[in-house]
Amino acid sequence: MGDPFLPFIFGQYSAPFRAALQYNVNLVFYGEDGEVEYGGVMEHADRASLPYDVFVQNLLIGGGLSAW
Repeated sequence: MGDPFLPFIFGQYSAPFRAALQYNVNLVFYGEDGEVEYGGVMEHADRASLPYDVFVQNLLIGGGLSAW
């Protein structure tokens, strides 16, 4: 995708879920919402969680899972 920072971002998104699966943790919390904290879309700012489709869209920056 041409972004040298992307591997770091993928790690930030996937490492907590990998550890949760490895240690049989059923609930994962993130510490902040980067979109809200650092100047992104405020549409989901008042939600307790991020919808899965928005999570995937933010992670992949479009293109869907087939882009992987």
